[in-house]
Amino acid sequence: ATVLAAFLAAGLVDEVHAYVAPLYLGAGRPAIGDLSITSLAEAQRFTLREVRQLGDSAWLRAVRDGIGGEN
Repeated sequence: ATVLAAFLAAGLVDEVHAYVAPLYLGAGRPAIGDLSITSLAEAQRFTLREVRQLGDSAWLRAVRDGIGGEN
């Protein structure tokens, strides 16, 4: 979580791959550490490029706004 947050804070993440499952695990370890973002205006923007269903789950690919990433 700490390393991912550092990469995001430094603007070094161009593409995100996320797996989403229809279940809730509750409390646990965060996937991303604190980025000290206090408003939506400060959030980094990504554009969804691809979605695939994997059984009951889904895989998503998004690219940072301003990056080609059409492949």
